[in-house]
Amino acid sequence: MPIVWMDSGIIGLITNPYKQGESADCERWLLGLSAKGICIVSSVLCDYEVRRNLILESKRTGNRDSLNNLDELTDFVSFLSVSDKSLKCGDNYRTVCRSSFTYVTHPQRQD
Repeated sequence: MPIVWMDSGIIGLITNPYKQGESADCERWLLGLSAKGICIVSSVLCDYEVRRNLILESKRTGNRDSLNNLDELTDFVSFLSVSDKSLKCGDNYRTVCRSSFTYVTHPQRQD
């Protein structure tokens, strides 16, 4: 089964409550991957990074739509935990990613 790893930039775009332009493209892309049965993963660190910024923004604006979108994202994305052991395995990360994952930084461009 193919696996797509999402970084915090894509997660931020997908959680944007104003689904226009690039944000709408990212959401369609995610739903398309899900419909094809592709496994979509990220890390709890990416969730934390995006969530922290969305909390600050919601306090400033009073709008929690982005936070709600992030919570709903768990229907499509598996957020994997990070342990001390996994952090120590960083030297092998590139090898594993190249052989097992499609790392996507933008829906239109696959690295």
